Amino acid sequence: MRTYFHSYHRPELGLDYYGITIIPNESLSMFYNVVTQSRAFPQSEALSDLASLIVRAEREGKDLVHFGI
Repeated sequence: MRTYFHSYHRPELGLDYYGITIIPNESLSMFYNVVTQSRAFPQSEALSDLASLIVRAEREGKDLVHFGI
């Protein structure tokens, strides 16, 4: 999944474990698939909320920011 670490000047792949990751709009569908295909997804309210946020950002043409794991 194409992302950026800390700024749009540092293209990367995946999530920065301890720092800020910018997930661009074009990567949101892949991120959504990863979240919703998790085994924990059916029981997790947090993952369900995240999936809803991803859908909203994608629909509004926005990027998401992830602040480490």
